Amino acid sequence: MKRAAALFVALATLPALSQDRCAVPDNLSRVDGKGKCLVILTTQPAEKKSDTLVVWIHGDVSRGGPADYMAGYARRQSEGLGVTTVVLLRPGYEDRNGNRSAGGNHGRRDSYTEENVDAVASALANLKKHHGAKKLLVIGHSGGAAITAATLGRHPGIVDVAYLIACPCNIGAWQPQWYMSVSPITVADKVPPSSRVYAFTGARDSNTGAGLAKEFVSAVSKHGVPAEFQEIPEQGHDFNPKIAEFISPAVEKEIK
Repeated sequence: MKRAAALFVALATLPALSQDRCAVPDNLSRVDGKGKCLVILTTQPAEKKSDTLVVWIHGDVSRGGPADYMAGYARRQSEGLGVTTVVLLRPGYEDRNGNRSAGGNHGRRDSYTEENVDAVASALANLKKHHGAKKLLVIGHSGGAAITAATLGRHPGIVDVAYLIACPCNIGAWQPQWYMSVSPITVADKVPPSSRVYAFTGARDSNTGAGLAKEFVSAVSKHGVPAEFQEIPEQGHDFNPKIAEFISPAVEKEIK
């Protein structure tokens, strides 16, 4: 019986995507990220309407616990827009069932290292190739936004459109004691004009203030990258339904 709802797909059955040692059963699979097996939650719509792939990347979850809080949003997006969505768990993070991405997260602090950024970038490239996507959209929240922004400059051409939500895009200004992380602002001049950037920060975000994302948008704009910043009224740092609804028009605009 055909169902209108989107269905989880076990990518472990698709050998082109990951090595055998990365495969896990049921509704989960893993993708190779430069030798690291990273957990992914994939939703494919019952009726696919787009060749665009949307990948969601979580924040630091510094209070502890699972890092799959964006999974519900990704599922609903897949169902509503007819697009394949993937929630990618960063190195060292786990989902609520205890499935863990390989690698370390340095205690969930200062973990946007070259090694981790490169692993995520490699995983994104593998996902894009596997799904035959003509366009890759990446929605990153907080630390996930920082890694996405760093990928734009460190690995030009992989991400076509980036949505940076609550981005700490200048690590030196945000956490000056962090010395291992790649600061997106330092690679802003390497972002290609073929990419597009949408940045959003809550008006009440006391963690990653709006200036951090605004600075990055200004920097990439100077190099010909289409970029814009929007402040989300009455919202703080944590990702929630109101933030998801606010960014939806910018996402729908890019899905073809």
